[in-house]
Amino acid sequence: MESHHLDTAYQWLCQQRRHYPDNADIWHLRFHWQAERERILGELRQRRYRVSPLQPIRKADGTVIHLWSAADALVAKALAMAIAPLLGISKRCTHTKGNGGLKGAVRAVQRNSPRFRFFIRTDVKAYYESIDQHLLLAQLATRIKDRRAMNLLSQFIGRTVEYGGVYRDIRRGIGRGSPLSPLLGALYLDAVDRAMTRRGLFYVRYMDDILVMARTRWHLRKAIKTLNRGLEELRLSKHPDKTSIGRIERGFDFLGYRFSRGRLQLACTTLDNMRSTLHRLYEQKNADPQRSAILGTYLRRWRGWATGGLGAMAPDLSAVRLATFAMGSCPNNDVGALPLLA
Repeated sequence: MESHHLDTAYQWLCQQRRHYPDNADIWHLRFHWQAERERILGELRQRRYRVSPLQPIRKADGTVIHLWSAADALVAKALAMAIAPLLGISKRCTHTKGNGGLKGAVRAVQRNSPRFRFFIRTDVKAYYESIDQHLLLAQLATRIKDRRAMNLLSQFIGRTVEYGGVYRDIRRGIGRGSPLSPLLGALYLDAVDRAMTRRGLFYVRYMDDILVMARTRWHLRKAIKTLNRGLEELRLSKHPDKTSIGRIERGFDFLGYRFSRGRLQLACTTLDNMRSTLHRLYEQKNADPQRSAILGTYLRRWRGWATGGLGAMAPDLSAVRLATFAMGSCPNNDVGALPLLA
């Protein structure tokens, strides 16, 4: 890990935690950055850096997250940047940097679906929580020869959480919210990605969301067998409620979009989520005189996400249609004030 990785990670961390409360440790790190930078670099070079136990934080909605200290988050980000070029992640895994992202996967599916007749769409059940740490470290060891990097990776993977003075070691799965998690999640299924990349099939993965398209039932059966075997070897399983198999002409949902033989559309769950958020914003901003502007801003941003990065294949969301859709979600007395989305 080079010093420039740490400097880039510092800029990232400042942006990520800019709204943290006054007593958060990010402010101590920022105020004493030059001294902390030298201390962290020295400990990393001498293999003396130790990852602190995570702290459980209860969010406003009641969910509990495990938070890394500011220094640990900084090191994790720098480590992720250092090891990314060494992992050789398959191009079929699109959530990692440079592989196209979500919209790249959507474009590829829409572009290739006319060539195939059958599909299986699935995701891995409890993916992050089910990753075998020993198998993951073995995969990393074949790609990373630097002992300092492997020592840090083993600390971040085999983490400890403190619950009011009680320490609990977590020996299965990887943590959510870590800068390393997307890379580790990409690497763990890399053998499956490569096994599924064969002639006569279309395969794409976005984190644990998997899609396979085949020309014949025979090809699809072979693909399912290969997929099941690969997941079993990694001690994973498909999510039974999120697995569907059928003909492409009948349509299927993937990554928030609806694919069929016709024009790309948004999945019903995507529209339902938008309705739910719109309802919640309407109720939360009930006394705010800027409520209409806030709702309009949300709709414009949502529309930008729904159509952005898709070019000519973007779903049709004209201003009139979207305004009409919004009326079904808001009381009539306020919808008229919503800005039209050009």
